[in-house]
Amino acid sequence: MYSDIIPLAGEGAMKAVSDKTHIIFNKVKIGFDVTMVLISLAACLIVLKAFGSVGVGTVVAAVLVGAILGVINRKFGEQRDMLLKGKIQV
Repeated sequence: MYSDIIPLAGEGAMKAVSDKTHIIFNKVKIGFDVTMVLISLAACLIVLKAFGSVGVGTVVAAVLVGAILGVINRKFGEQRDMLLKGKIQV
């Protein structure tokens, strides 16, 4: 990563999967987020016999965060990378 920061564990795992499988990061993020929502939903249904805290917003966020990230990366990824490399000034 150009910013030389350590990612959070979840994003680091997603980045590693993306790097090894050559699948773009935002698609891996959508897959991970949807998987986590499904696991949470299953746990709630098994333990609570109800949806618990898994609502419509949780499901929508699981899909939209990765999708929006993909749009932002396509539009601004090159400028972000140049800025982080120090090749352009703000």
